[in-house]
Amino acid sequence: MKCRRLRGQSGVTLMEVTLAIAIFAVVISVSAQSLMGFYAAIDLQKQRVEALQSARAVLSDIRLKRQEFELPDDVFDWDGLMGWIDDGNDDGWQNYLRINGANALREHTLDVVALDMDGNPAEAGDDPVELQVVTTWQDLRGRTISAVVATIISEK
Repeated sequence: MKCRRLRGQSGVTLMEVTLAIAIFAVVISVSAQSLMGFYAAIDLQKQRVEALQSARAVLSDIRLKRQEFELPDDVFDWDGLMGWIDDGNDDGWQNYLRINGANALREHTLDVVALDMDGNPAEAGDDPVELQVVTTWQDLRGRTISAVVATIISEK
């Protein structure tokens, strides 16, 4: 059976309409997938910014606290500073976590690691010391994400 148009009749066939709808559906689904990926990337970037801000706040307070461990005669109390950092690690740096509010991070943790210049755990007398603040959280899909902010501190 052949399909043909009669003279004087205008319009589109059912096959043409079906094909147009199928093409439109493919275009819409590809666009929706792209937008979902875009919004997921934006959300992850917002989480990363929040986590890095909390890590930078920890480093800022360590730099401020460092001044309290400067002793007379150009002596620096590394044990005191490292003890204060260890206390913060034991407490989990609770005051810096983004676990409440509009920008809360799921399972957010902070940990400060002190390393010597060879990358080994720092010991008393090491100067300078690299401090790394490791921030970890879970994204909306439940994946664990980590970021590190580092600085170097010395006696002077």
